[in-house]
Amino acid sequence: MSFYFFLLLFLPIGVFVLWSPNGMADRYKGELVRLGLPGALVTLMAVGWMLVGAAAFFVIVRGFVGTR
Repeated sequence: MSFYFFLLLFLPIGVFVLWSPNGMADRYKGELVRLGLPGALVTLMAVGWMLVGAAAFFVIVRGFVGTR
């Protein structure tokens, strides 16, 4: 179960990269683009992180609800 709690951390990271307040993540996105990654790929990576985090959240909820 602790593995899923670790995967749950990907959810806020993806949200932070996609919707960074006041451009806080623009520096990190810029570094990835300077490394040669296209901007669309960085966005897809953030969406993937969010999906992994959301899936882990649902597995955790299913584990707690399913153990009644």
